[in-house]
Amino acid sequence: MESIMDTDKNIFPNRLKELRKSAKLTQQQLSSELNIKQGTYSRWERGLLEPNIAQITDIAIFFKVSVDYLTGKRDKEYSTIPALNHEPISVAESSKIADYVISSIFTALSSAKEKGISEQTMVALLSELGFEKEAQTTLIEQLYETGALKQPKEQ
Repeated sequence: MESIMDTDKNIFPNRLKELRKSAKLTQQQLSSELNIKQGTYSRWERGLLEPNIAQITDIAIFFKVSVDYLTGKRDKEYSTIPALNHEPISVAESSKIADYVISSIFTALSSAKEKGISEQTMVALLSELGFEKEAQTTLIEQLYETGALKQPKEQ
């Protein structure tokens, strides 16, 4: 698995610091919000320690950015890309956006599973997001099938 620190520019630590400063938060305030030790957060910002995927997801949610933006896989957030006079977008661009949304949902559900959120709660969240029952079932089944989320064996 590729490390988020495997970049020449240390994008993740730089973006983390930039987001914190733009929110006018100290390291102590942000670490408190994220329920981690200030020293741990400081090491993330300096590129000395790498957070796990659940922590990265928590940071992305806190700052309302995507994991891809936070880790440098995308240079801009979709919300910062200006609309092009409401011209229709291409099928390829629509597909890219759909893939991005699905990837974000998979990441969020994986993080939820790691934190002990039940499958029933995840289905309820998908319902609140407007997913049809069939789509909810399909998405949850795909997540468990692919190994992204392993169901615990019942005894």
